[in-house]
Amino acid sequence: MAFIPYTETRIGETQAAIVSWSNMSDGDEGETYTLSPFFTNKSVQVIGPFGPSGRIEVEGSNAPQPQNGDWLTLHNRRGSNLSFTTKVIEEVEEHVRHIRPRVDKGQGLTVHMLFTSSRR
Repeated sequence: MAFIPYTETRIGETQAAIVSWSNMSDGDEGETYTLSPFFTNKSVQVIGPFGPSGRIEVEGSNAPQPQNGDWLTLHNRRGSNLSFTTKVIEEVEEHVRHIRPRVDKGQGLTVHMLFTSSRR
C-alpha cells in the first residue's frame, strides 16, 4: 500500500482543473484533492490494466481534515457507486470538499479527474 500524490493542471484561474494519480496498485490511496467551491462539475476517467479482479473506487469527504473512517464511495448520476472494474468515464454526482481514488485491486492504474466551474 502506498500514498500516491496527484498532479494538477489548471485551465484558467477558476474555470477547470485536471487532476491525475498515476501508477496506482493494490491498496494504494490517492492523495486528497481539496475541491474549489467553483468546481461544480466533476468527472472521472480510469485507465490501465485492471487484471482479473482489479477494482478502483472514487471516494469523497466533507470532514475538515479527513481520516480513514471519513471517506465514502461517491456515485454517478444514476446512483451507482463509482467503483470500477474496467476503463470508464463517469460524472460524479455528489458535491464534496475532498476527493480521492482508492485501489482495492489492480496494477498500474491511472485516474484522471476533470473539475469545471458552471457556465455563466
